[in-house]
Amino acid sequence: MLAERPLRVFGRVEPLNREVFVGSLQSKRVVNMLAGEGQMVSEGQVLVELESELEQQAVEVAQLKLVSPIDGLLYKLDIRRGELITPQDYRRIVVGEKHRQVRIFVETFWLGKLRSADSFIVKDAETLELIGEGTISEISEFVGARDFHSEDSLERLDTSYAQAILHFSKELSDVPLGKLVLCERKL
Repeated sequence: MLAERPLRVFGRVEPLNREVFVGSLQSKRVVNMLAGEGQMVSEGQVLVELESELEQQAVEVAQLKLVSPIDGLLYKLDIRRGELITPQDYRRIVVGEKHRQVRIFVETFWLGKLRSADSFIVKDAETLELIGEGTISEISEFVGARDFHSEDSLERLDTSYAQAILHFSKELSDVPLGKLVLCERKL
């Protein structure tokens, strides 16, 4: 008779008031065991160390700082506290050597007439005020499309251009970067 037999059920042994499961939030490789089975542990004690190289890199990345890549003058710092800065904003912070130069776009028909060490007078392209003087230090061999346009209606946009670099005779600290200038060869 079933009523006379002892009651038989199955169960599992567990800690008093239930167990607490400890697991990783991500799949990670175990790199160090700091506790062993049967050992008493304290709240907050590290039991197992997991691989954390990516997380350490993320912490380093999270502490972002934009640093100057060279010794030089901070020409432009067009950002404000609280603004979002993206990789496309690279032109908002400009560092360069203290001395300025002029990158000249030279139409190909002038290339045979332009030589290194030629002297030029440099004027403001809008007001024609004298800015300074300089000499050509280098002329590129590459000829390609020009990357700026002027208001000149006679400008030949279909002409190929090369580049030349003009170094000023003396340091000009008051000429802003990006200033459009007219360079006239000295006679």
